[in-house]
Formats: sequence, structure tokens, C-alpha cells
Amino acid sequence: MGKSSYRLIFFISIVIVSSLLFIPSSFAAVLRWSPVESNETCVVVGYKVHYGTAPGQYTSQKDVGAATSCDLGLLNLLPSVIYYFSVNAYSIANKNGPLSPPIAYNDADNDRMPDDWEANYGINNAFSDPDLDGLDNITEYFFGTSPIDDDSDDDGMDDGWEMQNDLDPLLDDANDDIDGDGDSNLEEFNNGTGVLNRPPEKPELSLPGNFFSNVALRPLLKTAAFVDYEGNAHTKTKWQISSEQAFNNSGSILFELETYDALTSLTVPEFILDPGKIYYWRVRFFDVLNGKSIWSDPFAFTTMVTNPEDPDDNGVPDNIEVMDGTIDLNGDGSLDLSSNAYKLVSYGMLSIGLEGSNRVKSVICLKTIDPNTISESFGKPNNLDFGLIQFKINVDNPGDTADVVIYFSEPVGNQWYKYDLINGWREYSKDYPNNVQFSADRKSVRLKLMDGGPGDSDGVANGIIVDPSGPGGLPSSAVSGGSGGGGDGGGGGCFIATAAFGSPVEKHVQVLKDFRDIFLLKSNMRRAFVTEYYKYFPPVADVIAENSNLRASVRVGLIPLIVFSYVIGICWKKYFLPFCFKVL
Repeated sequence: MGKSSYRLIFFISIVIVSSLLFIPSSFAAVLRWSPVESNETCVVVGYKVHYGTAPGQYTSQKDVGAATSCDLGLLNLLPSVIYYFSVNAYSIANKNGPLSPPIAYNDADNDRMPDDWEANYGINNAFSDPDLDGLDNITEYFFGTSPIDDDSDDDGMDDGWEMQNDLDPLLDDANDDIDGDGDSNLEEFNNGTGVLNRPPEKPELSLPGNFFSNVALRPLLKTAAFVDYEGNAHTKTKWQISSEQAFNNSGSILFELETYDALTSLTVPEFILDPGKIYYWRVRFFDVLNGKSIWSDPFAFTTMVTNPEDPDDNGVPDNIEVMDGTIDLNGDGSLDLSSNAYKLVSYGMLSIGLEGSNRVKSVICLKTIDPNTISESFGKPNNLDFGLIQFKINVDNPGDTADVVIYFSEPVGNQWYKYDLINGWREYSKDYPNNVQFSADRKSVRLKLMDGGPGDSDGVANGIIVDPSGPGGLPSSAVSGGSGGGGDGGGGGCFIATAAFGSPVEKHVQVLKDFRDIFLLKSNMRRAFVTEYYKYFPPVADVIAENSNLRASVRVGLIPLIVFSYVIGICWKKYFLPFCFKVL
């Protein structure tokens, strides 16, 4: 091959795409080739894949930039057709033809970059990278990008990242969506996801079927199986329920949840849905590289006309309703009456009242729940004698932080526990001590709850707060053995897990925090390890928190430790604590 042509065309392979796949325009195959080395007269900057249905007759092509592979699923290929492929390398001097040697004029130091160009940018080393965009100076010269500006086209994306992802660093393509996943190129850059990871296929909904009627108020939502043609694992699902089909109005979103466990089925929590109304639901899947599918087509369903627990629709189940005018729980000197601001229920021999306070527009529903009906056991308090209190309130404005006061006919414990699908069981009074205030006689508690925040189970700031929580549990000192060295058990201790899962009270993080408290802090050596962890790992957690791909990888890597910690926690609570109390 002479220098006059520098044509580096070579056949890679013959790819036979079989109709056995039965999936039009979708091929789980990747074409790969060895990189062509640059030399002193020619710098290779990219590759083009040529393909057609006859040898030497390539009717289509795709420029893959500096990549040395091509996902065939991104090409317009037909099933049951034999395709032939060729790849040619090119330099910036002749991108549309055979590779040709670049010519640098006025190049006294013979570094393939013109002296005046170097002087203009104040550089003299072909292989340094002063703007830290991943491109050395000679590459910047051949591409026409600036060696001292990491974003030559000012589109918000680094030049090197654009080249790695088959984008043009000299063209503002921030708003394009090259991989068709619903996120713009700029959003992919900011999220750290990249545009070359093919997202999962669009989910298909299963149950409740489209336009089903008489659906339960706590329906099981179910999807078809996860499909990803690159073979990436399914790590997260986002669920949404709306009162409007378009899902465009944030105020119409009644439920929004991202789950790491419930990936293809989820039971809707209590009090999200009302009887006799039409709702729309949809999901999107995420792979292990944080690639996300487009949203599924929404399904509609209509709930049952009447709540069987509350036929008179007054917001309180009939079987636990307290007769109005028989008690005075709030101690205002008047017998209590149910209203839009106050509701009354019973739990065994205990009477419970809930009153809206600061920024509460109305109290919609109130009921009590037997904790034994919740199957998840990890982190579950040993003593919930007063059950869980489930309520639904309207606040003045979406996103408001509101106060409610709950009254009891008998004194309760001095801890407050919550349960929800994402965080599981947690001690809310420990994680958010300023949000829980017990009265001196412990016959009332004031809760501060944020719409869409940690005190709201519907997961969205929509003007409605749904909360399941209650008093009780063993004192923290009994659970931790009185060591007093539980780190900042309020959620800041497990830096890596918090960064990976996004919340200090997410239930996987809680498992690791409990492992720290019941095992790592029980000896001087293990406590020293925790101290060193707190000292050196917060910066690592910051890096993880800023990169969605890294967060996903860390979540997967933590799974063995989470499983081990869970087993240790179960053994501790089932065997060790009962033995200690028996001895005492």
C-alpha cells in the first residue's frame, strides 16, 4: 500500500442475519475491528462502516467516529438477508475519501502542526492535553478543535466525549438524541450515561389490562419481561400513575416510584387511588449502565365504584370508626367530631385522632394497619403495639412542608417508625429528629412531612401526602447494646451506599447501617475500621454520586455485602437479642 493512496479498506467478515431472530430491524450483534495505527505522515481519526447485499457493492454507510465497533442493531438491516461489510479508516484531511497524509505548512519542529497554529494557542507539544478534554494537541489540530477549550462548539459537551460518542465536536448537537432513548445528547453527557449504550426495549404492560374496570384500590401492576439486546442487566424500574393520559401535567402525577427490587411487578400502596375513577399507568426500564428505555404505552383502568372498607366514603373504614362526640382526644374541652380537618379511628382498645395543622388543607383518609400484614421483616420494630397509622392529606401547595398532630387515648413510646416500598422499615424519629415532636405525656405527636419528600409515600410533589407510620419499637440503646458509637445513624454514615442508592434512608442503605451498628461497632478493631472509613471515603462517595454509570456499578457490587449484612441482622435479632433479654 503506497503513501500516495493510503487507502485502508479491508473486509472484516460476512455477517449472516438470520430470520430466526424474528425481530425486524433488531440484531443482537456487534461488528468489531482492530484499530489502524497512526504514523508520522498520517493520523487516523475515524472509521466508516460500509454495507450492502453483494460483495463490493456497499449501498449504505455509517460513520462511527473513533470507535472500533458498530452495533448492528443501529443499522437499517432487514431479517433473512445476507449482508457484506467493509470498514475504512480516514484522517481529518480527507474524511470523505481514502485516508491521505495531512500536510502541515510552516512546521519547523516537524511535529505535524503548523508553527503559527501552535503559537496562536501557546502550545509546543503534540501529545499534551492542556484543556483536559481527552484529546491531545495533534488530534485537536487535525479535527479543527481548540486545544485550550474543552468545548469548541460551546454546546455543553466536552470535545473528547463527543468524539468517543460519535458526535461532531464542531457542531452544536446538544439537543439531538442519537440513541433514541428520550434523553438529549447533553442530558446523556450530564448524566454520565453516554450515547452508545443501546437502551432497553420499550416495556410492555400486562396487568391490569388496558381499559380494565372494577380494579382494586391496591392493584398489582405487572409488566412483560425486560428485554435488552446488548444483554445488560435490569437494575431499576420507574413507575408512574396519573389522572391524565398525557402525563404532561406534574400535578396529575399521583404516584412516582423508582424501584430496585420490584422490577416487573408492584402493588400500589394504600390511599394512592380513589374509588370510581379512571387512572393511567406506565413504566420505563433501566439497565446496569443506566441506559433507560422510552416510556411504555400507557394503560388505563377504572377502580371499583365503592371502597368495601368505607362504603359511606367518609374517609374512615367502618369497622374501626369511632363514634363522634364520645371522646376528647385533642383536649380542647369539646367532644371530638369528624371533619375535613380531623378524623378518628380505633386500634383495639386504643383511640387515635389525626388533626391537620400547618399548611394542611384537609384530612382525606385515616386508618390503622396491623404491622403483621406487612411481609417485609428486615428492620421491623419488635414492638408496634399501636399499629401503623395510614393517612392521606391535602396540602396548600405542591411541595409544601406540612404538620399533622396525632392524638392517642394512652401514652405511646418515644420513637416513630415508618414503612414504605422504597425505604422499607426505618426509625423516622432517628433519621429526621426535627420532624417528630412528642408531647411530655406521650399522648400526642406532631409530625413534619414534606410533599414529595421522605414523609410522603407517593413519591411526588403533587399536593397530596400519603404516610404510613406509627409509635413503638425497642429503644435504640437496647438494639445497639448501648455502645453509643453508632456513627451518625441519622443517615450520613454509609457514604458509599448512600451515594449509590441516592438516599440515606433507602432500605438497602438501612441494611448496611444496621450491619455497622450491630456488628462493626462491637469491637475496637472493627470500630477502628469504621473510623478510617469515615475519614477517607467521603470524597470517594462524592465521585460516585456524580456519575450515574458508577452509581449503577457500585449498586451491583454492593449486593453480596448487602445479602451478608441482611443475614447477620436477621441472626442478631432472632437469636442474640432474645438471648440477652432472657438472661437479663
